[in-house]
Amino acid sequence: MFTDPQIAGAGLDEAQAESKGIPFEVSKLELKDVPRAIAANDTRGFIKLIRNSETDKLIGARVVAPEGGELIQQLSMAIKYRITVKDLADSFYPYLTLGEGIKLAAITFGKDVSKLSCCAS
Repeated sequence: MFTDPQIAGAGLDEAQAESKGIPFEVSKLELKDVPRAIAANDTRGFIKLIRNSETDKLIGARVVAPEGGELIQQLSMAIKYRITVKDLADSFYPYLTLGEGIKLAAITFGKDVSKLSCCAS
C-alpha cells in the first residue's frame, strides 16, 4: 500500500506458516536501527523476515517503511528463488541505503544489531 509509511508484504505470514505446519522464526528490525532511516530522520516502521527454521529459507517478509515498496521486490525474489537468510546476511548492500536494512534484519536472527556499530556485520 502506498501509504506513508508504505506497507508491503510477500510470502507467508506467521499464521499461514503455522497453519501449514512449517517451523518458522521471525526477525523484526525497527527502522531506528537502520543507518539510512536515521540519516533521513524518518525511523517510522520495521522490516520483518520470516524464515523456515529448519532450512533457513526466507518464506515471508513484511515491511512498513517510507520506501517499503522498494524493498519488497528484493524480498519477494529471495522467497521465490529460495534464498537463505544466511545468504541475505552475507550479501553486499551499499552503506546508507534502506536496502541495507534487509541485511541487518537477516543478521538479527543471530545478533542484536542495535549493539553493533553502524558498519559491523
